[in-house]
Amino acid sequence: MFRSGQLFSFLVVVVAIASLGPLLYLHQLWLVEGANYSQLITRLSTVREGVAEAHLWAEELITGDTTQDIAEVQERFSDAHLATAEFLDFLPEKGGGVISKVVDGIPIDEHVQLLAQEIVSLEEAADARLAARAVSGAGSESDITFDSIYKRVLEKTRLIESTVVDHQQRATERNLRNHRLTLLIWAATLAGTALTLLVLRSRQQTMEDEKRLLESRFQEAQKLESLGVLAGGIAHDFNNLLQAISGNASLLLHDTTLPEKIRDQVLEIDGGAQKASELTSQMLAYAGKGRLNEVVVLFDSMVEEIATLVRLSVPKTVPVLYDLKASGACLRCNQTQVQQVVMNLVINAAEASQDDPQPVEVMTYSRTFEAPELIDSVSTAEMCEPGEYVVFEVQDHGTGMSDETLERCFEPFFSTKFTGRGLGLAAVHGIVRAHQGLLKVSTELGKGTNFQVYLPRCFED
Repeated sequence: MFRSGQLFSFLVVVVAIASLGPLLYLHQLWLVEGANYSQLITRLSTVREGVAEAHLWAEELITGDTTQDIAEVQERFSDAHLATAEFLDFLPEKGGGVISKVVDGIPIDEHVQLLAQEIVSLEEAADARLAARAVSGAGSESDITFDSIYKRVLEKTRLIESTVVDHQQRATERNLRNHRLTLLIWAATLAGTALTLLVLRSRQQTMEDEKRLLESRFQEAQKLESLGVLAGGIAHDFNNLLQAISGNASLLLHDTTLPEKIRDQVLEIDGGAQKASELTSQMLAYAGKGRLNEVVVLFDSMVEEIATLVRLSVPKTVPVLYDLKASGACLRCNQTQVQQVVMNLVINAAEASQDDPQPVEVMTYSRTFEAPELIDSVSTAEMCEPGEYVVFEVQDHGTGMSDETLERCFEPFFSTKFTGRGLGLAAVHGIVRAHQGLLKVSTELGKGTNFQVYLPRCFED
């Protein structure tokens, strides 16, 4: 087994080294491509310089400069013709796809052919002026024609060169991206090799030691138990602190001389401490040291009670309108969990509306199903059993959700918010299902979202 591990390590190292081959090959291709572009640009520069010198020397010969020779003018034109022909020959092979470019509705190779024709026309115009120097001075018709053709040659050269340079820049950027990706893959291969070697080394040390494997499993079980003890301990200590807060608040409330304004504030402190105590009870339950008690609550009263906390949690620019019509309707539920459903849905609706502040509408009402009825629930249509239900509905007029977001909005850890943890709606869904309820959502992108929570009504006192 040890030898096979060594062999595998050797093969992984060979693969890592061999992966350098494609990297070096691509690098060589990019160097060749750069050299090809340089050759194309050099040919265009030769064309431009040859034409410019031929134009200048022809003008000097016409003005009577005896230091210039007509053969030199013809030689410059020959250089320009040769460079143009070489550029056209190099274009398909060394242009890196620039030959497929279309500029001003004309393929780039046709632009080069037109350039060659313009150079021929320029040379013919130069010959004609040199043959009739007496009538070809500055301002003559032949001079104007000569200069006009020369300008067209320069413009055509610049057009072709700018197209090639632009294509080269794009190719260079693409090559840089590919180069970085190749380096990243190679680095990942090396990292994977190193990791594999470490894993193999670790396996070689432990694969024949059954006792250490059993000890590892035992330690893992102890770790999970320790997490439960830790959660329970934190909840217990936190609950003791809350009892101190609640106890002192109760003592203050027994003071008959306490001003009414301060009494209201102390009442809010005591109420907050009671709610926090309920949360610690849930932590104790998750740690195996408590029970999640269900109580019978008046749903509308519970929503009204939590409205103050909701107001402090939503953006100030978004009003929340309540229309509570489930008067007298009771629920048997874990009150803290159902309050969490109310809080999450209303806060989400308000946050979705803050870019274009419009009221969030919160409604409660009762609904009776005389017979089983299909409800288009979150994921599929579910059968709603006969009976009376309390419906909690939240309507916003915010951004709405796309179909893709709607399909995933109840997945744990999925969030469209920058700072979101993706647990709010997942918790809502779980709580509703745990209470044998149904959750219905409808949305339209740019117009808003509607949530409806159906919870079985309780008729116990």
